[in-house]
Amino acid sequence: MRWVWALWAFVWAQTEVWPQRILFELRSGYTIEKLPEELEALRMMVQGQIRLRFPGLSSKSPIYLLEYQADWSPHYVAKLWRRSPAVLYAEPEYVPRPLWKPENATPNSPEQLTYTPNDLHSNNFCLSHLHVLQAWDSTQGDTNFVVAIVDTDVRFDHPDLVDNIAYNWNDPINGIDDDNDGYVDNFHGWDLVGASYSGSGPFSPDNDPRRPNGAGHGTWVAGYAGATTDNGIGIAAPAFKCRVLPVKTAPDDQDILWAAYDGILYAAQKGAHVINCSWGSTFRSQAAQNFITNIVQTYDPLIIAAAGNVPPDTPAKFYPAQYDGVYAVTAVNTADVWTGYVQIDYGIDFATTGEGVTTTGLNTYFTFGTATSFASPQAAGAAVLLRSWRPDLSSRQIAELLRITGDSVEPANPAHLRYRLGRRINLYRAILTQDTPACRIQSWQAYDGNDNLFYAGETFSLAATYINYLSPVSNLTVSIEPLTPHLQVVQGTYAVGSLGTLQTHAQSTPFSLHVLPSCPPNARLPVLFRFTGDGGYADYEVIELTAINPAFVNLDSAQMRSTICGNGRIGYYDPPANTQGRGAIWQGNAQSWLFEGGLVIADDTSAHISTRGPVGTMFNHFSPMSAGIHTVQGLYETGEVSFMDSRGLGLNSPSGIAGKGIAIQGRAYALRHQPANPFVAFIYRMENVSSTDYPDLSVGWWLDFDVGNNPATDRGFVHATLPLVYARDNANSRFIGAVLLSGQTPIKKVGRVDTFTAALPSYLGLLRGAAGGTSANGDVFATLGAQSITLPAGSADTIAFALVGGSTLAELEANAQEALTWYNCFIAGNAPPVDLGPDRTICAGDSLQLTVPGMQDFYWSTGGSQPVIYPATSGLYWALVRDADGCWGYDEVQLTVQTLAPAQVNFSPGQAVSVGEPLTVSEISGNPYTYTWRIDGQTYTGSSFTHTFSQEGTYVLWLYRDDGLCRDSMSWQITVSSSTALLHHHSPAVLLYPNPTDGSFRLIYKDKSIQGAPLRLYDGTGKLLWETLVQPSGMTYTLPAGLAQGMYFWEVKGTRGTILYMP
Repeated sequence: MRWVWALWAFVWAQTEVWPQRILFELRSGYTIEKLPEELEALRMMVQGQIRLRFPGLSSKSPIYLLEYQADWSPHYVAKLWRRSPAVLYAEPEYVPRPLWKPENATPNSPEQLTYTPNDLHSNNFCLSHLHVLQAWDSTQGDTNFVVAIVDTDVRFDHPDLVDNIAYNWNDPINGIDDDNDGYVDNFHGWDLVGASYSGSGPFSPDNDPRRPNGAGHGTWVAGYAGATTDNGIGIAAPAFKCRVLPVKTAPDDQDILWAAYDGILYAAQKGAHVINCSWGSTFRSQAAQNFITNIVQTYDPLIIAAAGNVPPDTPAKFYPAQYDGVYAVTAVNTADVWTGYVQIDYGIDFATTGEGVTTTGLNTYFTFGTATSFASPQAAGAAVLLRSWRPDLSSRQIAELLRITGDSVEPANPAHLRYRLGRRINLYRAILTQDTPACRIQSWQAYDGNDNLFYAGETFSLAATYINYLSPVSNLTVSIEPLTPHLQVVQGTYAVGSLGTLQTHAQSTPFSLHVLPSCPPNARLPVLFRFTGDGGYADYEVIELTAINPAFVNLDSAQMRSTICGNGRIGYYDPPANTQGRGAIWQGNAQSWLFEGGLVIADDTSAHISTRGPVGTMFNHFSPMSAGIHTVQGLYETGEVSFMDSRGLGLNSPSGIAGKGIAIQGRAYALRHQPANPFVAFIYRMENVSSTDYPDLSVGWWLDFDVGNNPATDRGFVHATLPLVYARDNANSRFIGAVLLSGQTPIKKVGRVDTFTAALPSYLGLLRGAAGGTSANGDVFATLGAQSITLPAGSADTIAFALVGGSTLAELEANAQEALTWYNCFIAGNAPPVDLGPDRTICAGDSLQLTVPGMQDFYWSTGGSQPVIYPATSGLYWALVRDADGCWGYDEVQLTVQTLAPAQVNFSPGQAVSVGEPLTVSEISGNPYTYTWRIDGQTYTGSSFTHTFSQEGTYVLWLYRDDGLCRDSMSWQITVSSSTALLHHHSPAVLLYPNPTDGSFRLIYKDKSIQGAPLRLYDGTGKLLWETLVQPSGMTYTLPAGLAQGMYFWEVKGTRGTILYMP
């Protein structure tokens, strides 16, 4: 009988950053052999070398590793690397830890117990809880199927593991790489790291995946998955006859899994059918997600990971468990109850037993353990057994079969139903089940046809693409149900119909949801998708919508696009990820010229900061009090946020201080029309809601400008006369600046980001001391603010800034002055009065006129620059005017421009008649207008009239139409000849008129043989342009479309002439 003690420590957010290296991918068309100039310069600056991160893995978009010697943090180097348009992403390489630390053993543990080693499964409750024993009646696995334990170690010679190791019989231990796989003597697994590792340089791998002084986390994990069954000692595990592949990814003396992802690659390449990862971190890596996707697509392993160990309701997600292509496992107790020490969140796929479970320990010791680290290998052992039973299924199909056949744990967890905890594995049911659908969401999109930001009171659409991994299903219906009181379903049912095995379906009619006023700012809101189909099929999946009712507002109307944020920041709400916000985008540029920026409030000994902290961290000292409010009205697009200084830093309190009690109302203004909008303004009203007086505060922006692609060549400056700080690129073609608008004595400083520590003293030095300079070269930052702001208790003050851009320094200066002028006019309320009248209907040809005295400039929506325009079409018309003081006035009006329908007028016998020959003119459109005709001194009314001319000559016929609101007029030319003058013996055989013509003409002839002859039109080079047949005399012809104005030649049966076309 042996005594065993265990005291467990939660490891839920410890993550190492690999020093002096970053991961990145290049956009299509770029290679590391021909790096863009800016990346090559940066590589040399940091003394770096580039290589493939996973050289043994083929990929269309490979992941690259930059290793460098410069003493710069990986966060900072990644930030610089991302500035190049060639870079798809760049990020530090984060190194995970095990999610449980079993080596922290102490005889003072409250979990003390006695245990006699044997192989009785009663000491492994999971075997009955997960219905493994019944499954073994059908299959005991296959030695050709392997579960890999990628972890700190695996003691392969443990008496309860030694007979279940996946030995590589093709490479016995003889000092030779017998199988030529690149690993010498990898007979019983592989150690990818070696005995020790400092975090730099290459690993020292070897063929011994054990730790020399006992068993670590990985040995415990291996026992849960694949301890030898039916050997008369110790314990049993779900994998039974399936084998365990040890993959050691940490040094002997550390729990840092430096080679975690290398271990996944090794296991996949060695043919592991299931890979267990009882480790993780809270950092989501794009490189890791792309790597996982590639591994699954290339080698088809089932990757299973621990969901994480966190305090109750902690909003943390663990990776790799939450990557697409990985299945997440949590733990429940013997009664299926979640006990509060493991991850409980959306995105859980399986649950297994989290107590009453025994595993392999130090040497021949055995002990209990409770954590998702130990829940995950139970699932991995069950999965490899199922995969050996169903070798016809892919890894994802195995996982879905294991998931869909599980037992619900929801009845035992009524307090946590909102999380949809997943199903506890029922391996026996998975073995027996041959026919079940398994429908999942392959991808989804939420959108509103506008900015895709969903504020309270707004309605948006949600649509998905679905995939069925297993048996076909008929009459599949998907419905949605918010797992939150802050969303309301407007339309929540969709009929898919039939969906075959591995078939996908893109939703054609979206769901519709409404954000309720109760929604908190920047909320993460879960939505449950329910699947139902014929045969009693029922399933579900949960997605999370992020940044609902956002605490930030994007402003896109001005030439400078940016974002105001309810956490004190500008540009981006979430640096360094920079996924929420615009940054600062000038005119049509594709990239933001601002990496991050935000407010800092300081006195001599403390500060409240919204921007970066040391070593890749961010200060979050301001908390949103409400969601953002976005308004577009008149001349302005506005964003409004409110926030409070909820915490801070003090020189004498390095662990943090409480907020000062300053409530801030922030408003951003973007003018919607040029030329009044070369800036976006930010106005902050600061109210002291505490009972403490603050007699001397400094308030300002800290701004990290990224103007050029090459961070080494940017330049930062303090303007000599304007309250302006700015940066430019090396080509002098990109300028961005910040202007203090509110008139206080400015703090204006610039510096280099790589020398800025981002600790409290560095901020105080800028806002309260002499730190910073008037110019800087390289990756530059700027500080702009005001000193000596007094805020007695209960009082308020205002500080205002603007972001401006330009392509030259002169343009930047002019735009800064424009912002200053606007602010002075805005605060004084000096906008010139402009009134275009109410929305109304006008007639085509009516004028829209401004009568505003003293205006110097007029800018109309039509492009006009005079006080009057003549609207031709219906729509919104606006006018922007500027007075002698530079103040802008604005108004807009919705006009419906009414026009009369085209006239259809018939002339009989034509527009050429003889003296005494009646001319009948008729308007034949049938429009109910009043018609008035005037010709030859006579006036007629009605839709038709007849007139006889008494003298030859050329007459003008006028038609006036009136519908009661609008009227128009038009005219025609009538030619009247004497009865013998049209064709006398001196006249040509063919007469063409009118000439010049606006596009139509008539032919008069007497020789009836001309009828039917070709009528041809030529240009000046003799090229035939048009041909038709001659119609009866007096008929009208229309010239072909597309003719340019000018002289052309016509010909009919030997008669030629010219015609002047004047459209």
